[in-house]
Amino acid sequence: MDAVGTAQNSISNREREVLALVAQGFTNVEIGEHLSITRTTVRKHLEHIFSKLRVHDRTEAVVKYFFSVENQKVIRNGRRRNLCHKRPSGRAASHTSNMKNAH
Repeated sequence: MDAVGTAQNSISNREREVLALVAQGFTNVEIGEHLSITRTTVRKHLEHIFSKLRVHDRTEAVVKYFFSVENQKVIRNGRRRNLCHKRPSGRAASHTSNMKNAH
C-alpha cells in the first residue's frame, strides 16, 4: 500500500465525516452545527487530517483523499456513499434557488 493509502486508512470515521462535509462546501461553523461539535473541534479534526495526508489546505485534503486511485476503486464499486446528505437549515434552500437562477 502506498503512503496515501496508508494515510487514508489512518483517517478516523469522524475525520471522514468532517472531510465529506468540507468536500460539500460546508464551513467549519456549519460542520460543527451539523455534527454537534464546536468549531475548535472541527479545526482540530482538520489539523489531524492535514497532518495525516501531508497537505496544507482543505482543497488539497479533499482532492488527495477522495480522488486517489484507491478511493476511485471504492467509489466505482458503489461502496462509498455521501456521509452526510443534509445541509444545515437555511443553506439548502439558498443553494437550490441559486441553481435555479443560474439556468
